[in-house]
Amino acid sequence: VAMFDFKSLIVSLLVDPLLMQKQNLLMFDKDYQKPQDAQHDMFGDIHTGYWFANAHKNLCKKDTDLLCPLIMFIDGVGLDKLQRLSLEPVTFTLGIFNRNARNSQLFWRVLGYIPSTEKHCNIKYDSYTNGASLKKEHYHELLNIILSGIKQVQDEGGFRWTFQCGKTYDLKFPIMYVIGDAIGLDKLCNRKETYT
Repeated sequence: VAMFDFKSLIVSLLVDPLLMQKQNLLMFDKDYQKPQDAQHDMFGDIHTGYWFANAHKNLCKKDTDLLCPLIMFIDGVGLDKLQRLSLEPVTFTLGIFNRNARNSQLFWRVLGYIPSTEKHCNIKYDSYTNGASLKKEHYHELLNIILSGIKQVQDEGGFRWTFQCGKTYDLKFPIMYVIGDAIGLDKLCNRKETYT
């Protein structure tokens, strides 16, 4: 399984001077670090919603804790002219970046690639009695390996980081949401892929 070190990818985002400019960051918004005190008439960016306030309440127990949600994107990409071979890149960005920043590819990192086990490993799922179930199980096992770095950092309680402004925080990394198409999200949720 082609995958990359999660901590290194986080650091690559946090040390990049092009990305870590104040106009790209939500974390300096007064409501970001105290969402429970915010008064919002309408939803704005991700830090104005219920999920963010609830995650902050549950994960940020100290003043030095900073919620750093992960926003993930999973979608297949064709590797050949006829689209017979494919990979599914598993990418992510950080919720400390605002919407305009998150819309730029510079702010995203590839965590790993889920190969098509049928094509890349020559597995014939239709020759098994439980082939459809086995295919889903293999997909989730591959995804489990790719996401293992995130789980490790979460189990460790995040990690400490000193930003360029001189403030040091313990960063917390919950997964906020996953972006994808209908087929990809159905696979992710282990739903039947029938579209008739």
